[in-house]
Amino acid sequence: TGSLTMLALGFLMEWVGQTHVWGLAGLLLIGAVFGVLGAIPLMRAAVPNLVSDSHISLATWREMPRNRVFRRFVLGCLLFNLPNLLIAPYIQVFNLKILEMRESMIAYTWITYYVVRFFTAPICGRYIDRLGPRTMLFMVGPMYLVYILAYPLSTPDRIWPIFLAWACVGVGDAGCSIAVNSALYGSIPNT
Repeated sequence: TGSLTMLALGFLMEWVGQTHVWGLAGLLLIGAVFGVLGAIPLMRAAVPNLVSDSHISLATWREMPRNRVFRRFVLGCLLFNLPNLLIAPYIQVFNLKILEMRESMIAYTWITYYVVRFFTAPICGRYIDRLGPRTMLFMVGPMYLVYILAYPLSTPDRIWPIFLAWACVGVGDAGCSIAVNSALYGSIPNT
């Protein structure tokens, strides 16, 4: 349903137009309403006892910044995400203005991303169990490089590199999100 919603919003954006401020505000409001509606069923979701019974003491919070492993984890996350943080605000502008992509075509790139991520996350999880989070980050890191390099290789007449880029980011994010959480739990000091 998320993919269909993404596609529908892409077509709605084309229908509303880029200069119709109230139409765009309405779409954002609809998105917010559906976000809240999607969160309501999760309020009654079962929480495993391990999570609900855990307690982190104040001493643990004070100890984390002093812990060398945790500091390295935070620095590693910052450095790993820095290139994306710098280019993320310009990606959709590039898609619309330089590549002259329609909003529905941008929605297709996001669908590509989510489908690839959905199918590769279980595979990445199994590899993390066997090889560890650090190895997974080294394995998926080049996917982000492909993502960044695909944009200068794209033109309005050749947008297939953008789809390849988003597929690579789907694999990268699947592996990275699991690996980072695993590494985070491994870096928290036991107090």
